[in-house]
Amino acid sequence: MVIMLMMLIKRLINLSVDSIIAGVKEIIKAAEESKVEIKSGSDGGNVIVAKAQTDAIAVLGGPNSKATQGAGSKLAGVVSETDPWSMINKIKNTEATDPAELKKDSTNKAGTLAASRSNASGGGGAGANSKADLAAAVALKAMTKDGKFSAASEDEGVVKAAGVNAVNKVLGVLEEIIRQTVAKNLKKVRKAVEGIKYSQMTEAGGVTETGSIQSTAIK
Repeated sequence: MVIMLMMLIKRLINLSVDSIIAGVKEIIKAAEESKVEIKSGSDGGNVIVAKAQTDAIAVLGGPNSKATQGAGSKLAGVVSETDPWSMINKIKNTEATDPAELKKDSTNKAGTLAASRSNASGGGGAGANSKADLAAAVALKAMTKDGKFSAASEDEGVVKAAGVNAVNKVLGVLEEIIRQTVAKNLKKVRKAVEGIKYSQMTEAGGVTETGSIQSTAIK
C-alpha cells in the first residue's frame, strides 16, 4: 500500500486541477478506511474579495491579468500562516471543472480558485471562502501542468516561493497521512500473524493452562 500511495503522490504533479483533487481524495479515502484521523485545522477565516490588483487573490488571475506589486507578498502571507491540515481538508471537500468561472463573492472554494483563469483579477469582486481555500488553491495551481500565476515583475520571486511553500505543506501532510496509514495496516498484519501463531501453538499442544505459549522441545 505504501508504494502505491507514494506513487500516487508523484503522479499528482503536472496533472490537471481535477486530477490532482481526485488523487488527494483517493489517498484520504484509503487513510480513513484505515481509521487514520484527518485533522480539520483552522481555515483562517474569510478572505476579502479582490477590489484591486494589489489583493492576494489577484495573483490567481493568470498571465493575461497582471496583479500589481504587493499582491504577491499578501498571497505569500496567507500561505505562510495557513494550517496545512486545513489546506488538505479544503482539497478533500472541493470540486473543480477546469477552467472554472469564479463567483463575484467570497464563496469560491479551493478547486474553483485553482482552476480559474484570468477572471480572478482585482476589480472583479471574486473572493475565497477562507484563507485555507486560497492557500490550497495556490498549492493546486502550482502543481498543475499549465498552472500560471499573475504577478508583477517585482513579485515574481515571492509568488514562486509562495507556490513552493504551499505545495510543500500539502505534500508534507499527505506523506504523514500515508505514514499513519501504513502504520495502522502493519499493526493489523502483526495482530493477524500473532493470531495465526497462537492458533498453531494451540493445535500443537504448546499452550499451558493459563494460556501462555511455551516453546516445544524436540527429543
